Amino acid sequence: MRLIASLACAAALLALAVPAGAQTPQPGQWTVTLKTQVAGQPARESTNASCITPEMAKNPEAAFASGGMDAQGNCKKSFNRSGATFSWQFECTGAMTMTGAGSITFDSPTHYAGSIKVSGNAGGRPIEVTTLMDGRRTGDCAK
Repeated sequence: MRLIASLACAAALLALAVPAGAQTPQPGQWTVTLKTQVAGQPARESTNASCITPEMAKNPEAAFASGGMDAQGNCKKSFNRSGATFSWQFECTGAMTMTGAGSITFDSPTHYAGSIKVSGNAGGRPIEVTTLMDGRRTGDCAK
């Protein structure tokens, strides 16, 4: 279960901090709905909120570099931007191995949709997690 929580946390952090190439999100308060499906289990839905600063919107790699994946072991990440789509891949080794890929596409500076698929090993058992993401800017950050 800790792996699932870490994966959901990593997805949420990335989803909250990712701009697309030519189209960047407006800084402010963002709410992200995550629909997570773990193979063999019922789907779960959660909502996360975060204040996205102008600095985070300009540099998603730095904003995500301290995400939940690094706590799992040595992780290699790569990012790619193409138009309004931001995609990434990662591979982590260590106590819990996992690989994953995902993408987010902005249809406006205040909305995006995306997905991430992660495969890993939790306690010697294979695990697959698919998360669908929907992010919306909901206003200004609290002062």
